[in-house]
Amino acid sequence: MRARPELDEHMSAEDFRDHDWMKSDLRDFLRLRGLPASGSKGALAARVEAWLDGAPMPWRG
Repeated sequence: MRARPELDEHMSAEDFRDHDWMKSDLRDFLRLRGLPASGSKGALAARVEAWLDGAPMPWRG
């Protein structure tokens, strides 16, 4: 298993999906970008993935 990379705006959505993230990492990523950072871990992950893909933002998970 390869080491988990740092979660940042240069990561592809595919790389994001290949790793398990702590809820605090997801929340921090969203807060730094002014996006809603509350909800379940799944909801936060969906927002991060959408942001990385450039897709419409799913506000609820």
